[in-house]
Order: sequence, then C-alpha cells, then structure tokens
Amino acid sequence: MSQNSFDEVLAQVNQLPLTEQQKLYTILGSKLSPMKSPRAKLVVENADFSSELQWLDQHRDEYAGRWVALKGDGLIAHGATAKEVYAAANAAGVELPLVTRVEDPNALPFAGV
Repeated sequence: MSQNSFDEVLAQVNQLPLTEQQKLYTILGSKLSPMKSPRAKLVVENADFSSELQWLDQHRDEYAGRWVALKGDGLIAHGATAKEVYAAANAAGVELPLVTRVEDPNALPFAGV
C-alpha cells in the first residue's frame, strides 16, 4: 500500500465539494476531541457550517487565495495568512469562527515537484 503525504491528501481534500469537506472535518474532529493538547479546544463537535459553506460558494472568486474567518453567513476577517485572520477574529470577539483558505476554483491542483 502506498503512503500518501500530507500535501497529497490535502490536495485531494481540497478537490472535494464543500459539503464533503465538512463531513471530513466532523469525522476528524470526533477522532481528535479526546486529545489533551492545547489545540484540542479548537475541535467543534457536530458543528453546522452550512451557512459558512454557502457564503464560501457565493464569494469564492472574490477571496481566492486569501484566508477568511466566517461566522454564520458573515465575513469576520480576511487576510494573507491564517495567523492574521485568527488574530482579527479574536480581536473582534468572535468565538470559534470557521477559518479557511479560499482556494482558487480556476487554479490547477498542486502535484508537487
């Protein structure tokens, strides 16, 4: 059995429809929730991100290549790095926003070289 690298798996996940990505997020979250690491608090079980995913579908072209923080159907922050977007969402007092990088729907997937 061939072993995929993280980058290869991530590229495949990014090609999934957003609803399938949400299912994967939920499954991984349930597997990671028992962890005792400081990052474990970032896992949200049974979270409903349908409004956020709908927003992403509607605004993907506007924010392609950028990081966004979303809560419901609203944009909280956007920027070039996840770190600055998390900081802006935290400064705005938003608890547990969906933070993701908006992939360019017209870009070719990275195959690694």
